[in-house]
Amino acid sequence: MSARRSKFRRKKKTRSPRRRRRLHLEALEPRRLLDASAPAILQWFEAGYDVMEDRLPDVLEVGYGAIWTPPPGRADSGDHSVGYDVYDRFDLGAPRSPTLYGTRQGLETLADRMQRAGISLYVDAVINHNGF
Repeated sequence: MSARRSKFRRKKKTRSPRRRRRLHLEALEPRRLLDASAPAILQWFEAGYDVMEDRLPDVLEVGYGAIWTPPPGRADSGDHSVGYDVYDRFDLGAPRSPTLYGTRQGLETLADRMQRAGISLYVDAVINHNGF
C-alpha cells in the first residue's frame, strides 16, 4: 500500500502557469463585482448639445457614468465663448440665437436623455463672477 502512495506522489500533476493565472483571476472576480468605485466623469467641452445627445450610446458603451459640461449661459465674448466670461446666466440660447453649445431646448433634451440612461449631468457654474 505504501508503494501505491509513493507512485501517487510521483505522478502528482503540477498546474501550468496559464491555469494558475486563470484560477487567480477567478478568485479576484468577486472583488470586481464588489467594486464600489465611482464611475468615470467625461469632461465634454468640445461639442454641442446635439452632438452629445447623438453620442450618448458611445458614452454608455465605454462606461462613463457622468458628463461634465461647461457653463451653459451666454458669455460676454459672443457666441464663440466657452462660457467663463459670464454675461447672462439665464440666457441659455434660443433657436435663432444659440450659445456655443446650443439652445436651452437642446440642453433640456440632453439632460432628459441622460437621466433616462442613468448618466449624471454636471454643469459647470460660475457663481459670483461676471465677464468684462
